[in-house]
Amino acid sequence: MFLLTLALAAGAGAGVSRSSIVTDENDIEFGNPMWFVYDRVSCVLVLFAGFVSGLTLGLMSLGLVELEILHRSGSNREKKQAVRNWRM
Repeated sequence: MFLLTLALAAGAGAGVSRSSIVTDENDIEFGNPMWFVYDRVSCVLVLFAGFVSGLTLGLMSLGLVELEILHRSGSNREKKQAVRNWRM
C-alpha cells in the first residue's frame, strides 16, 4: 500500500487519478512478510537465470577446435571437461 501511496503522490502533479491505478484484492501489501518472501524468491530466480544464461553462452562459444586444443594441451581437469563437452 505504501508503494501505491507513493505512486499516487508522484502522479498527482502529472494528472494521474486514483481510479487509473489498477489494484487487485489479492495484492500483497508492502511490509507484509510474504511480500519479502516473494521479493527474495524473485531476486534468486532472476540471478539464477542470469547465471545459467552465462553458462550457456560460455559452452556454446566453444567450438570443436577449441575443445580439441583443450583436450590435447589442457590440464587433466580441462581434458576431461573437453572430452565430455565434445561428445554433446
